[in-house]
Amino acid sequence: DLKTGVNKINRMFNQNPLTADNMRKLEQDRGYFEKLLIKAIHVLLNQQSIEPLAAMVEKEQESKMNFLNVVRNEEASRQRIKDLTQAIQDVRNEKQIELQRRAEVIAYQKDQLQEAKAKAQLEITYEKKKCENHLEQIKEKCFIAETDMRHEQDILENRYEDEMKCNGETENFLRSYIKETSQKTEEWLEKYNQETATLQTELDKLKNARAIDLTTYQKIAADFTEYEQVVRDDRAAKERRRRIAERELQQMNAATKIQSWWRGINSYYLLNIDDNLNDTQSSSVICDNLLTEQQTYRIPRQCLTHFYCDSSKCDDQQFRCVKLRESLCCLYKYFTKNCRLNTIKENFRYIYFQLSIQHGYCEINLERIENTDETYCIAEDDFRQLQTTTPFYRHYDYLKPHTKHTYQQHPRVLKTAKHYRRKQHTAARYNHSNNDYYPRKTAFHNLSVSVTIRKASLFAVSNVSITRSLATKSKHKVLTVLYEGGEAGKRNKNILGCVENALGLREWIKENNLENQLELIVTSDKEGDKSVVEQHLPTASVVISQPFWPCYLDEKRIQKAKNLKLAITAGVGSDHVNLEAACKAGITVAEVSGSNVVSVAEHIVMQILALVRNYIPAYKQVINGEWDIAAIVDRAYDLENKHVGTVAAGRIGFRVLQRLKPFDVHLHYYDKFRLPEKVEKELNVTYHPSVESMVKVCDVVTINCPLHPETEHLFDEKMLKLMKKGSYLVNTARGKIMKADALVDAIKSNHLAGYAGDVWYPQPAAKNHPWRSMPNHALTPHYSGTTLDAQKRYAAGARELLGNWLNGKPQREEYLIVDKGEVVSRAYTSGDATKGNSDTKA
Repeated sequence: DLKTGVNKINRMFNQNPLTADNMRKLEQDRGYFEKLLIKAIHVLLNQQSIEPLAAMVEKEQESKMNFLNVVRNEEASRQRIKDLTQAIQDVRNEKQIELQRRAEVIAYQKDQLQEAKAKAQLEITYEKKKCENHLEQIKEKCFIAETDMRHEQDILENRYEDEMKCNGETENFLRSYIKETSQKTEEWLEKYNQETATLQTELDKLKNARAIDLTTYQKIAADFTEYEQVVRDDRAAKERRRRIAERELQQMNAATKIQSWWRGINSYYLLNIDDNLNDTQSSSVICDNLLTEQQTYRIPRQCLTHFYCDSSKCDDQQFRCVKLRESLCCLYKYFTKNCRLNTIKENFRYIYFQLSIQHGYCEINLERIENTDETYCIAEDDFRQLQTTTPFYRHYDYLKPHTKHTYQQHPRVLKTAKHYRRKQHTAARYNHSNNDYYPRKTAFHNLSVSVTIRKASLFAVSNVSITRSLATKSKHKVLTVLYEGGEAGKRNKNILGCVENALGLREWIKENNLENQLELIVTSDKEGDKSVVEQHLPTASVVISQPFWPCYLDEKRIQKAKNLKLAITAGVGSDHVNLEAACKAGITVAEVSGSNVVSVAEHIVMQILALVRNYIPAYKQVINGEWDIAAIVDRAYDLENKHVGTVAAGRIGFRVLQRLKPFDVHLHYYDKFRLPEKVEKELNVTYHPSVESMVKVCDVVTINCPLHPETEHLFDEKMLKLMKKGSYLVNTARGKIMKADALVDAIKSNHLAGYAGDVWYPQPAAKNHPWRSMPNHALTPHYSGTTLDAQKRYAAGARELLGNWLNGKPQREEYLIVDKGEVVSRAYTSGDATKGNSDTKA
């Protein structure tokens, strides 16, 4: 085996020439074989056997084979390294070529740049010469203008000298005239003094003569007073005798009618004729007018109610009450609809009679004074006959005693269920308010009657006194809808726009003694059929509301408000009123124009800066204890050199342009009425004929137009897509100008960089309104126009509008929106902007 190893080594030498590496490997192999031979000799000497030596040789052969494999792998790796080295050299060559090409391009670009510099130098030289020529022309023009100016100056100096000469002559003339006038005045004063002395003497003589005549006239007046009293007494006596004769005649006629009526009753009962009853829904009547003056009258007793019962022909449980209709009709003839009967009290010991007539309502109460045996009530049949003003005789079996037996068994009680059980000193009552039974042409729209009678008695009436109370002029109800002030409103009296302070109307009414003319209702409850607004709107003459807490007067509410004459907006913006319906109803709509335009303009500039400078996230970082400047400046810019446009350049939009000019921005605007050319040059503002053309070029757009049918949903999906990508939108006008869902989509898709404003629809906004949760907004509640300074202005304006209307004075033209059935403000158009829309239901 040693021989085999030596042969392999020889073959390796033959294959591989001797190199430094091969020599080192050869030396290692020699050393290795020497050690191996020494070790084999020792094994043979110790064991005296060749088998361990053979095993050792095999083991060593395996090790040698592994060594040879390593050597082969090393050779392969060296070959791979050579290949990679060659590839690197190729890449280096390619890069070298590319660098040479780039150097050529750079040289070419340098040549081009040198040519451009040369051209620019030529152009600069040309422009310089052109400017010098232009300057020389301007100098020539200035010289000519200076020459003309000197010539005009000489002319003016000549005119001045001529005028000075003329003034000197005029002054001399006036001095001479004054001297002549003073001399004449002295002469006239002397004549006046002489004539005055003469006239004073004559006046003294006339006074003495008049004093004598006055004494004579006083004696004649005393005699005339005595004669006049005698005539009055004589006339009164004649009137008393005439009334007594009339009363006796009427008593006789009444007795005859009662007898005829009683015979008719008996005939009715003999024929067993009965009438059916109809159910009516009952309600009570409340008359709340103030009463002042009182006058007392006497009327015939036949005009009042007569009660009759004949126990000989009727059992104890059957009673009759007659002529109630005729009595009410006769009483109504004595009094007008604007008067109110307060009390009617007779001398008879059992009956107390009270009647009230006011604005078509009638209320009758009859209650007993002394104890009686039973209490009875009047059935409803009799009331339906009150629609006629002529006496109507008819019998009804409508009085029944409320005993247990008859109450359960009586068929009319079981049918109508309209009788009520009352204790002895309480009257049973029926209330009726169905207008179908009592037409508007009569006084008896609503009736409430209570009757207590004594059995087996004939009630006669005599010496009746009636107290007539003249109602004052009815109050005008002023319905004021404001937001709740809470603790802040109670603490700070300058918050005039809240319920607690009521625009200062309470103090204004007291100071001007208007308690008897105005009834002030102040509330924040404006939504729902049972709200305070719905309760008082039908009788309200004036409605005062705010844009910040609007009371929406749609067509339905305007039709319901029959007495409404004036709708006042305490602030600017009357879009919560259906202007078309207001025109048809003849309602005047007015607002305090200009009261808060400065407040809103300042708020707009603040919100523009908050959006562009990314202020809101920076503020939130401070609140949350964070400090990430990069996250803030990622969306923060300067306002300078930005294009800012306003939709409408009215009172607010124009002031926004004025306040943005110092920021060195490019101003744009759209308005139906273009600004004067002088104003446009002063503000350096660009006019656009349409909103679409303006929003395409603006980085910031602010909406300052009123809401009416033409501007409702003006900024929809189409308009928002026309805006520049990454632009900002500010809206302090009205929420319905925006389409809510379209705005949310534009913000979330980053087409708009941000949105700010303080207007919502409806107001107050719901807690889940989509604008609350959308990103990159700087929205606030609607408070831009209700600062403490603005509240003073629009509260004073609201009081002025109310006072002018109450006193019949004309309103300011700039305050009027709708007047005499027409839209008179050019900022609004006729239509309805109060309807809701599907995208704002949240």
